[in-house]
Amino acid sequence: TLAKLLEGRTKPRLQHDLTASLMRIEADTLLDEFGEESRDRARLRSCRGPGASGWLTTVPAHPGLRFINEDFVTCCRLRIGATQHPSLAPDPCSCGTQLDPYGDHLLCCGTGNERIWRHDLLCEEWRRIIRSVQIAVDREVNLARLGVYPATTDPDGKRIDLYWVEEGKGRLGDVTIAHPTRPDPFTNRHHAATNRQNGAEDGKALCNAADRKHSKYGTEARASNFTIVPLSAESYGRWGEEAAALLNRMARHMRPPVYMEEGDVEFFRETAVER
Repeated sequence: TLAKLLEGRTKPRLQHDLTASLMRIEADTLLDEFGEESRDRARLRSCRGPGASGWLTTVPAHPGLRFINEDFVTCCRLRIGATQHPSLAPDPCSCGTQLDPYGDHLLCCGTGNERIWRHDLLCEEWRRIIRSVQIAVDREVNLARLGVYPATTDPDGKRIDLYWVEEGKGRLGDVTIAHPTRPDPFTNRHHAATNRQNGAEDGKALCNAADRKHSKYGTEARASNFTIVPLSAESYGRWGEEAAALLNRMARHMRPPVYMEEGDVEFFRETAVER
């Protein structure tokens, strides 16, 4: 509460904590304006999660952090819950389903290329992040080569997105992007149930995605002394717990510039996580 924060007036980052507390109060008030099955409620839950707004403040220091104008406008529209380009809605998806004006279907349909494209881009970005701290990482590794045999007949389920060794232990990173909102809760019961579930609890879509990865690989990975790391994110930018933990570990591995004062090192690492 604000009272508890004010008690420790000499606490470092007091202004930051006070602002965060006030913003949480405002966010809760806004959340209560929407019904349980509203896509906006699920969207707001996701947009206020860890890392979800990092793209708005990150310095575009390398190509992976830069937007073309059209992409930036699309991301802004997605974040504020606005409809996308008017020409989107009349078109059918390659699966035959009519597209919705928000782009929800495109972000969760497995038939088109949108999910594959996002997945592959995120895999490459994770690979870049891990390699940036001098850790070797392999992409699209056949699990049989590592002695891991998941109980699946799906060929894709027999490969892992990323493999690296960290602190003497093999890590199996599986990238997944969950989309927590559906466009039509009034006439589609599945859409209503999805929005209700993801609007009731912060990060619910992420938790479900991570649980599926642990169920798919976890037992076999542990038996071979590997750790499965679900690198999960939501379309609105929220990071899963294990993905956020990896980002923080990678930031700790980064070497701050030699001229940096001791008090600025923590800020340097926080900025690295945002990037």
